[in-house]
Amino acid sequence: MQCLRSQTYTSLRKDRNFLRSTLNALDSFSEGTLVTGGDFNVPLDLKLDTSSGTMTLPDYIIRGTRALLREHQLSDCWRTLHCVDKDYTFYSTAHKSYYRLDYFLMQHRNLDNLISVRIAPMTWSDHAPVTMSIRPPAPPKNNGYGD
Repeated sequence: MQCLRSQTYTSLRKDRNFLRSTLNALDSFSEGTLVTGGDFNVPLDLKLDTSSGTMTLPDYIIRGTRALLREHQLSDCWRTLHCVDKDYTFYSTAHKSYYRLDYFLMQHRNLDNLISVRIAPMTWSDHAPVTMSIRPPAPPKNNGYGD
């Protein structure tokens, strides 16, 4: 199984091009399964990914991030399995609000390999751990030519 794992931390408010250039670089790894994850500092859906339904982040950053993920055919793995659930990965003491800002992203073509994604309780950090399980893709079928 070929799998490329990437970890990202970004402040899209300060550098909107960082995520675009990172995803463009990852596109060059076209074989296998791409999994990228990290703290993206943006809720993808204000209704579902924030406890208050709002955030001080400008709406164009949220819309632009969603468009970029669509462009690269990346899905939010937790949201794929928890379509309407609310759970959060970050607590802001300044805003007294919870947000889901930490994601695992996977290409659409590999979502069949997704087994589970879990947000664990926040304990000693202001971010909750997120865990994901995937199954290895099936090996290529023998085409009968002695491969």
